[in-house]
Amino acid sequence: MAYNFKAYPLFRYVLACLWAIAIGGMPALSHGSLLEELCQPDADGVYDMLPLAEEAEATGMPSHILQRLLVKGYENKATAKDLGELLCLVVRAEEEGFLPDLLFLKLEEGLAKNAPLSGIKLAIQRKINDMAFAQRLLNGKGKPKIEDNNVMRIARAMSAGLSRRKLQALFSLQKDAPVDMRVTAAEVMAYGGATGYDIRLLDQIVKTGLTHRSFHDEWSFFVKVIARARKKNISDKRVADQAIQTLSQNGSLNDLIAALGMKPADVY
Repeated sequence: MAYNFKAYPLFRYVLACLWAIAIGGMPALSHGSLLEELCQPDADGVYDMLPLAEEAEATGMPSHILQRLLVKGYENKATAKDLGELLCLVVRAEEEGFLPDLLFLKLEEGLAKNAPLSGIKLAIQRKINDMAFAQRLLNGKGKPKIEDNNVMRIARAMSAGLSRRKLQALFSLQKDAPVDMRVTAAEVMAYGGATGYDIRLLDQIVKTGLTHRSFHDEWSFFVKVIARARKKNISDKRVADQAIQTLSQNGSLNDLIAALGMKPADVY
């Protein structure tokens, strides 16, 4: 059964969507051409929102987020186009192989800030663009692997302020270094930089970790070492010097923590 904005007032329409989702009223459409058809509004810009909402739910979108989006469409008198395009962005991203978890977080952030749907839509498009860039950086133009978490890690690093230019330079620095280590290096740069840590010190740490192939995943938590060391009045320079020494010896993050006179429980 297809609902239509022209036939139903928006409030009744939203209630119909919520009720159908609650009772599992429609199976998700098959993907591909049917999805493309679903994401094409009619001449008046009207989307058939009920099956589109079902498709959004099928991506794993939490029901409370979907419900708030639908209700927000009513409360803000949003057009069907705004809401329809937003849901289509999420559905298409999942269809293209991107894990949608970051998109759900961005949706929740926009809803918490009471941002207009048009603004949330732009934020979601930027996040998808970030994930597409991360995919090209890691694997070329092929379709991303659903189980590959590195795309998500790179996208989060970009959200923390790491620029595309810096990422490209970082991945060109040690092309033969394992991908996971280069992703860890990106996280160290992004999260360390977000704390105001001296970029020159971060560059030295990253170069050492990649050169000695010692940037194992645990080093993603280096920013926590920075935060704890500052509380203990340990200078950033001392932390950097010790990190460089530890990495040059293929040491672990726990080795660094111990060398700074701290305990893992102080950091994790």
